[in-house]
Amino acid sequence: MTQSAPALCLENLSRRFGRILAVDQLSLEVERGLMAGFLGPNGAGKSTTLYMIPRLVRPSAGHIRIFGTDIWQDYKNAIGSVGIMVESPAFYEYLSGRQNLELAARLLNEVSPHEIDEVLERVGLAQRQHDRVRVYSTGMKQRLGVGRALLGRPRLLILDEPTNGMDPEGTHEILSFLREKVKSEGLTIFLSSHLMSEIEEFCGRFGLAESLSSGGGIQGFSHCSEAENPKGIFPFHHGKQNGCIANWCPCCETK
Repeated sequence: MTQSAPALCLENLSRRFGRILAVDQLSLEVERGLMAGFLGPNGAGKSTTLYMIPRLVRPSAGHIRIFGTDIWQDYKNAIGSVGIMVESPAFYEYLSGRQNLELAARLLNEVSPHEIDEVLERVGLAQRQHDRVRVYSTGMKQRLGVGRALLGRPRLLILDEPTNGMDPEGTHEILSFLREKVKSEGLTIFLSSHLMSEIEEFCGRFGLAESLSSGGGIQGFSHCSEAENPKGIFPFHHGKQNGCIANWCPCCETK
């Protein structure tokens, strides 16, 4: 892996489903040690983009590189440092939360019982780890999905709307925990959301997915201003008078 390469690089990435153009020549880079948000309305192509990164969906065109390694040329090395949760996570519902993590750990190298204990504690499921997943709420399953993605101590974490189904307190707890891991461990996180408030509060950079009239797609990825505020979060800009980066803006609702 190239030492100077970004954690994630998408180059002219496209995906077509029949006559539907879901992602149109998307190019973006996510720098190492950054919590980057991928913001856009439902149906804009965010999940399709995230499905293509681990090769769950094959791109119609373009390249994907993880720490400089092309996933289609050297998939094993590229994906070995990545933790992923795309859309609603699936589990063996007749097993407990802990048993599900233990099964996932068998597919990874050197995941100790202590690491599973730590993950369950940090995602707030330590007290419910022995309950069967069938009795978990939607928010609890999302927490377990985040925990599973963290097993093996990945260098890049890809999360698709990880706070779906969580209450406001749980959302703040999980995103604060993830932001702290970025600061303390140098983890890189690329997460999608349709909630401006989440991205603004917790992400250092963001990209905005626009919905195309031809069927929904992504027009581009932009960085926020690089002028840091006291919280260490890059400010957002929206509204034509402030240089809105896209035709669709979830705050000022400009078209």
